[in-house]
Amino acid sequence: MFTVIEDHKETRLAEELFLTYKEKMYRIAVSILKNPPDAEDAVMDAALSMVKNISLFSPLEREERESLIVIIVRNAAINRYRKNSRDTTVLLDESHENVPDNEPTPEELFIMGESFDTLLDIILSLDPIYRDIMVMKFLYEHDNETIAKILGIAESTVRVRLWRAKSLLEGKCEQNKRKGE
Repeated sequence: MFTVIEDHKETRLAEELFLTYKEKMYRIAVSILKNPPDAEDAVMDAALSMVKNISLFSPLEREERESLIVIIVRNAAINRYRKNSRDTTVLLDESHENVPDNEPTPEELFIMGESFDTLLDIILSLDPIYRDIMVMKFLYEHDNETIAKILGIAESTVRVRLWRAKSLLEGKCEQNKRKGE
């Protein structure tokens, strides 16, 4: 799997990341899938995503790399779960193609009066699928296409989750303001 990487530094980085985090990746996948063989498959899906996007890991610090790996493996396990369940209903996340992106950004919410710590607490309280998108978009500054590629989801799903996360964030910020008054 690692031989598809042409740069030797990136190959070493991919191998190092996989060897360092493979047990943690497996534990996360098992906690979601409750099935060791499926968890192993999800870890391999995540590893493949890491290899395909290894250049994104180079500039990151150790904690940021670990955070990104957790996001990738969690999403790979969720994707595997959905694939295994073969649910024929259309998920709401995938049913929207064009979602307006006119909600305030976290930066705008901060300017509107939220302290950074409060904003961070609110973001961390979000459901992981929304929190992960916010972290990748605003902390790692990835564009929607890159996020979709890393997580193995449609770009429209990224837009929907981002829109929902911003809406949730705005609502929680409003609740905090009312509590503080």
